[in-house]
Amino acid sequence: EKDLYDCLTYMDFEPAIWKKIRTTNIIEQTFREVRQRTRPMSIALPPHATERLFTGIAKNLNANWKKSFVESTQNY
Repeated sequence: EKDLYDCLTYMDFEPAIWKKIRTTNIIEQTFREVRQRTRPMSIALPPHATERLFTGIAKNLNANWKKSFVESTQNY
């Protein structure tokens, strides 16, 4: 009950994009992608290599997100 307002924040945007932004699926998919790419590694990477790995994964995911979705939310 105390978090209801936060859960309904997506309603501040135009109804056409509600279905795309009302869940945390994008964030969860990002975490799954990071886990999927780092699990096969059996060694611990030094901090600079880990940072480069995560940056590369994030850039790849960002490039694959639908351009139309990004354009439809840029006014917010």
